[in-house]
Amino acid sequence: MTLRLVLAALLGALAALYEVGAVPFVPAWAGFRPVMPLLALALVSSARSRAFAVAVGAAFILDAYTLGHFDLAILRLPLTVFVLGFVSDRFLTNRSVYATAALAIVARFAEWIGAWSVSFAAVFLTMHDSLRIPPPAPAFILLWDVVAVSLGFLVLVSFTGRFVTRPDSPYAPR
Repeated sequence: MTLRLVLAALLGALAALYEVGAVPFVPAWAGFRPVMPLLALALVSSARSRAFAVAVGAAFILDAYTLGHFDLAILRLPLTVFVLGFVSDRFLTNRSVYATAALAIVARFAEWIGAWSVSFAAVFLTMHDSLRIPPPAPAFILLWDVVAVSLGFLVLVSFTGRFVTRPDSPYAPR
């Protein structure tokens, strides 16, 4: 169990390294940001503890490399996992491609709102002098999230068979 949590945290850290190391150097429409889709997939495919591990691993890297604005990703990302768990438990009825895509969109909006709120609080408390602005090309970011989560979900279904009821399964419809 501990090894899986460490691997999840390392996966989150790698996704965050890509996000801070490569995304600033590509055009806005090609800027795939993998942390939020990875959180949504981790929440759907495994335990909530692994999604928290991904969030904490990514948050350490994002906080270490964020220079332009006040961030606190170590608080934002675990809270995003909590929001995603709440939305998944209360509003989404199944584990499907559509539900996972909706979860990725909710994750991205929760991240944007959380980042802006932290930035606003820092400016209000005079801890920082600039407010975080919305990302360039938000529609492309959402499109990349939906595509990445959908493909990731389909790969998980293909290799694990966890979300598909097989005819020999006791849960298969008769």
